[in-house]
Amino acid sequence: MFHSRRALGMLAFSSLAVSANWRVHIWVVSDGRILESGLGCFINPLVSVLFGIVFFKERLGTFQRLAVALAAAGACP
Repeated sequence: MFHSRRALGMLAFSSLAVSANWRVHIWVVSDGRILESGLGCFINPLVSVLFGIVFFKERLGTFQRLAVALAAAGACP
């Protein structure tokens, strides 16, 4: 299924990142910090896009850049 160790490594890293995100989310909600949890869930996709650009050399299209800019403007007042 996996043709290279690099692809398997990327899949393992992304799986750990998603797992860590959910663990932190559950911990924050159980601690009663709902506002922080919501903000964290909104910022996480922005960080994922940043990782894609920096580490995987992905390029965003015009509408994708606009979407990221609007999301960043909403998350960072």
